[in-house]
Amino acid sequence: MRRAAVWSSVAFAQALKGESAMQSARRALDEVGLFEPAELTEDDATAFAEAGVRVGSVRWAAEQHVGSAVICGEA
Repeated sequence: MRRAAVWSSVAFAQALKGESAMQSARRALDEVGLFEPAELTEDDATAFAEAGVRVGSVRWAAEQHVGSAVICGEA
């Protein structure tokens, strides 16, 4: 779960710089997809939810390239 959060942070930072975040965002999605929520402990479920929010925030980058203007609210 930590790797999913880290890769989503990397994707966000790349997008802010105007770089392609597609590969990092896909990696974040892959990492979060490795876990079965029903099999997690209560403590892990909290970490999983946090990772899910972080990955969800960069999911668009895995689907298409969007410029940093959209992230910064300039579009």
